[in-house]
Amino acid sequence: MAPEALTGLIFYDPVELVVEHWPYGAEAGTVLYLDQDYTISGDWASGTASITPRAVYPLGAEWRIRREGLIRQPEVLPKISPLSSKDVERGLDRPILRLQEHAREIMRTWRSPRGENGLDLPGVGKRALKALFFDSEGNADPISIDDFSEPARAAADRAETIANGLQITTTFKDALFGSKIALAAVTTPTPGQSAVVTDPAKGGNFRFSSIDRSAEVALDPDGGLFFPPSGGNGSAGAWERSFGTTVMAEWFGCVGDGLTDDQPAFQRLVNTMAALYPKGFTVSAALNKLFRFGAVVRLPSGARIESINFTNAGTNNFFEVVGGLTAPTAFTEFVTDIAIAGCNFFCDVSNTSNVLRARNFKRLRLQNNIFQNCSLSSFGHAAEDLGLYKIANGSADSSGLPGSGTDPAIVAGFSTGPDFDDLNSDCTISGNVGNSGRYNGSLARLEFIKNVTITNNIGIGCKISWWGGGASAAEGGELWMKRRVRNVTITNNYLSRANGCINGNNSDGMTIADNICEDSMDTCLDLEGCFNCSVTGNFVRDAGNFCTSIFYASMNNVFANNTLLQTKRAKNLGSFLNTTGYTSAGTCTSSAGTNGRVRLTFAASHGFSDDQMIAPGTKSGNMGAALSGWYPILILDATTLELVGTEDIGTMTGAVSNVRYQRGNIMFQSNLATFDAADEADRVLWQGNTCIYEGTHNLATINGDTAMRTMMVSGNHLRNVRIVDVSLDSKSVIQGNYLEFDSQPVWATANVALLQSTGRIIDNTLKVLPKCVLPAGTVGIATYQVVSSGTWGEMRGNSVEDWPSQLTADMGYQYRVDASNPCGLMIIDNVFDTVLDMNASKGSIRIVYEGNRSKNKSLPVARPAVASIGTLGGLVRGTKIESGVALSAGGVFAQVALNDGWDTSNAWVAGMNVAVGDMLYSGSSVYRATAAGVAGATAPTGTGTAVSDGTLTYRYITAKVVWGALSLAAPSAVSSAATGAITPDISTAGTFVRTALSGGIAINAPTGTPFDGQPIRFRLKDNATARALAWNAIYRAIGVALPGTTTASKTTYVAGSYNAADARWDITSVQTEA
Repeated sequence: MAPEALTGLIFYDPVELVVEHWPYGAEAGTVLYLDQDYTISGDWASGTASITPRAVYPLGAEWRIRREGLIRQPEVLPKISPLSSKDVERGLDRPILRLQEHAREIMRTWRSPRGENGLDLPGVGKRALKALFFDSEGNADPISIDDFSEPARAAADRAETIANGLQITTTFKDALFGSKIALAAVTTPTPGQSAVVTDPAKGGNFRFSSIDRSAEVALDPDGGLFFPPSGGNGSAGAWERSFGTTVMAEWFGCVGDGLTDDQPAFQRLVNTMAALYPKGFTVSAALNKLFRFGAVVRLPSGARIESINFTNAGTNNFFEVVGGLTAPTAFTEFVTDIAIAGCNFFCDVSNTSNVLRARNFKRLRLQNNIFQNCSLSSFGHAAEDLGLYKIANGSADSSGLPGSGTDPAIVAGFSTGPDFDDLNSDCTISGNVGNSGRYNGSLARLEFIKNVTITNNIGIGCKISWWGGGASAAEGGELWMKRRVRNVTITNNYLSRANGCINGNNSDGMTIADNICEDSMDTCLDLEGCFNCSVTGNFVRDAGNFCTSIFYASMNNVFANNTLLQTKRAKNLGSFLNTTGYTSAGTCTSSAGTNGRVRLTFAASHGFSDDQMIAPGTKSGNMGAALSGWYPILILDATTLELVGTEDIGTMTGAVSNVRYQRGNIMFQSNLATFDAADEADRVLWQGNTCIYEGTHNLATINGDTAMRTMMVSGNHLRNVRIVDVSLDSKSVIQGNYLEFDSQPVWATANVALLQSTGRIIDNTLKVLPKCVLPAGTVGIATYQVVSSGTWGEMRGNSVEDWPSQLTADMGYQYRVDASNPCGLMIIDNVFDTVLDMNASKGSIRIVYEGNRSKNKSLPVARPAVASIGTLGGLVRGTKIESGVALSAGGVFAQVALNDGWDTSNAWVAGMNVAVGDMLYSGSSVYRATAAGVAGATAPTGTGTAVSDGTLTYRYITAKVVWGALSLAAPSAVSSAATGAITPDISTAGTFVRTALSGGIAINAPTGTPFDGQPIRFRLKDNATARALAWNAIYRAIGVALPGTTTASKTTYVAGSYNAADARWDITSVQTEA
C-alpha cells in the first residue's frame, strides 16, 4: 500500500536524507532515491516539507528516514518514542541547522592547495550556461558546451568508472541528440557512452551497452528502452534507456492526442515490460496526454498503470486481466499484482464498458481513479468463460438431508475449501469516483472471489454486486453448499441512481458498513443466500424496491444502526431517472411501478438492531416480507420504523423460524406484521416495542397464522394495533401488552377481535378510548383453539375496559377430539367489561372459568340457572360460573359444574329446523348436527358418530353438564309465633331458628346431602310458656342430653355435626340462657 505523505519535516538539505523501504518483516531495507522513488515538496528549512512516495508498496511496508550530515545530532531519542517533527525535532534541530549552514558555506568556497594562490572565478555573466575548463596552468576558463570536446583521458576515465559498476552524470557535447534516430546513427558508440535525446515524447537519458542486447531489442519492438545503433559497431550492443521504476507510455509510440488509437502501442508496451521486467513495472504518462483505445488492452502480471488519461468511443473495456485460458488451468493459473491508480477514464457516450474486466487474478488494486460514462470493474472466473460452471448442473436437496443435491460449482471443478485458493483473491477498490451515465452500471461486480475491500468510492449510476453461485436451492443455494464470494468489506461508499446499490448472491462473511445509498431502482441492500454478514450504519433513501432484503437460504446476518428512508420520490424513480438522462437499452422503470414500495425482507438467523426505517408518503408494498427464507433466527432489536401508507412489516411466506422483534420504537401507518409462513415457519418474538397506527386504513395487525409453531408478543405498547394469533398447539404467549384504540378503522372484514390467540393470554390491558367507534361485531378478547388433544389454552389476569369480549373455544376442523384426553381452556381472574359469548363450537373441550369479574354481566342470562348456563362447551367438573346480579341473603350467586360435560340451552325438539353444527341436547347427552333440515320424530340417543332422529344425523359430543347452585346461607324461617316442625335444608342453611314457639314442635331429619363433619345448629325460644321438643332419631346426644322442652322465655342453643360413619347427627352442645 502507499504510505501517507510524511509532513511537517525539517532538515537542511535533501541530499542529507537517507530514505529506505523496509518490507513487512524484513531484516534489511532498500535505499530509495529522490525523484525516482519519492518527491519532496514544501520548505524544509521552515518545517513544512513533505515526502511523498511515487510508487505503491505492499501492506505492512515501512519507510525509514535518517539524516546523514556533517554535524551529528547530539541527543539520542529513545527508540520507543516516535520522532515528532513538529515538537521534538523543531526544538532540537534549530542549532544544528545553523551549524550545518555555516559548514556548508565554508564548503562552497574555492580552496587552493597549500602553496598556491587563490583561484578567481569569472563573473556570473561569463560562466552562466558554460562548462569550466581548466587550461594547462590550472586556470578556470568557461567554454560553451557546444565547443567542448571530450578529452581522450576523460573518456578513458569514464569507461573505467562504468566498468567498476559506478554511474556518472557528466554530459558532453556529443551526448545531445534531437531524436533516437539521430542517436542510433552514431557510428562508433563507445562502451558506457552516455547521451541525451531531447525529443519531448521519446527522449531521455541513454547509455551504450556493448554486451549482447539482441534479446532485449527483440522484446522491445518500439525501442522504448533498447534500440541498436543503425551504423553498427561490430557488436550486438544497444542503446539502453536510463530510468527508475516507471516507464512513460510515450516512449513506446503512444501518441496521447485523444484521436489516435493508442491501443496497439500500449499493448506492445505492457507486453515488452512484462517480458523485460516480469517481477513488475509501472507505466505512466504526461498529464496533458489523452490516450484513446479502440480495443481492450490485456494486462500481464506485475502491471501497474498510474496517472494516465484514457478515452474510448465504443463498448470495449479499457483493460482486461485474463488467467486460466484453458480448462486444465482454469483453477490454477492466475494473473498477479495488477494496479490501476490515479487514472482518468472518459467514454464519449454512456456505454457498457468497464475500466477493468478481470478473470483469474490475485492481488489487484483500483485506486483513486476517475471514470465517466462507463463502469469501473467486473471480476469473474475462467470457469464461467470456458463454460465449466453452469447453474443448470445444480439440483436441489430432494431428500431433505444435508449434503444431498448437486452444487454446480463442484461439478465445474471448484474446491470445497477451506482455503478456496481457486478463487480470485486480494482485491482493493478505493478512492475511485465515477458516473456510468446509466442506471445499471457497476462500481464493482464480484464473482468467485475472496478477500476484497471496497471503500471510500463515489459511484453515480453504479452498484456493487456479487455472485458466489446461484442462490436458489437448485442452483447452488443449499445450506451445505459453499458460498464463493468470501470475506468482503464494503464501507464508506456513496452509491446513487443505480439498479440496486449493494446486492448479490451467495456470499460468506461480508461487512457492509457506513455506506450512503439513494435513488436505487431496485433493492438497495440485498443479501440473497448469504451467510455471516454484517450490515451496519448504512443510510438508504428512496428505493424502487426493498430498502433492505434477504432471500433464499441465508444465515447469521445482522442489520444494525441503519437508516432507511422512503419518500414520495421513491414511487417514480423510473420516470425521474429517465428524465435526467439515466437510460439503458431496457426500460428504466421502478420495480415498484407507480407505487414505491417500502420493503424490508429477511430470513434465517438474522438480526436487525437499532435500525431506523422511515417511509413518509409512499403507497403499497411491504416492509418485512420474508420470501422463501429458511432457518433459524431473525432478530429486530431496538428498530425504528415509520411509515405512511399501506405497507406490511413482517410478512413471511417462507420457512422461517425464531423471529424476534425486540425493544423497538415502531411508528407506522400499515399492517404491522403478518407471519404467513405456510411452509415450516416456527417461532416469533415481538417484545418491548411501541407501535402506533395513525392512519385511516385497517387497524394495524400483528398476525401469526396456523403454520406458526409459537408466537410470543410481550411488553408492547400498541395503539390501534390488534394482535391476531392462530398458531398451532396453544404454545403462543400474549403477555403484558397494553392495547389502546382511539380511531375508527376501515375494516376489511366484519366481526374481528382486537386480541385473539390460541395460547396463553396473560396480564394484558385492552382499553377503548373515548370517541373511538369500532364496527359492529368487534370484540375485545377472543380465544381461539386449533389444537391437538391434551393441550390447554389460558386467559388469565387480563383487563378489558369499555368493550365486550367473546370467549370462543373453536376446534377448527376437528368435530371431536379424543374424549379421554380433550384439549382445554382456562379463563381465570380476568376483569371484563362484558362477556358476549362462551362457545366451543366444533369439538369436545374442557373449560375452567373462575375468579372473573365484569362490569355488566358474565353471561347472556342475568342469573345462572340450574337448567342452563348458555352455550358452553366441554366444562370441567368444578367449573364455577358467577352471576352478575346483586347478591342477597339466600340468593344464588354462582353455579358449579357437577360433572364433565357440555352445556347448551338448545333442546332437541321434533320438527325443529336444524343447521349443520348446531349443538343440541337430548336427555343427558349433547349432540352436534352433521346434516341440515327438519328434525325427525325420534330423539337421538346413544354415543355414536352418526346418531339419527329418523331424519337427520348427529354426532355425539359428550354428556350434558349438571349444575349445582351456590348461594348465600339464610335462616329457614323467622316468626314471632312459629309452630310446626323444623325440617332443615342443609343445602341452603346451617342454622335453623324459632324465636316465639307457641306450641310443641318436631325437629325432623335434615334434607340434602350432608358431608362428613358438616355443622348444624338450632336456636329455640318459646313465647313465655315452655314448649315440648321432639327430636328425630337421627339426632344422637354425645355427652349431653337432648332437651325435651324449652325453658320459658329463655333461648336454647343445640349444636352438633354430621357423623358420616354412623349416618347420625351427633349433638355435642346444649346451652340455655341463665
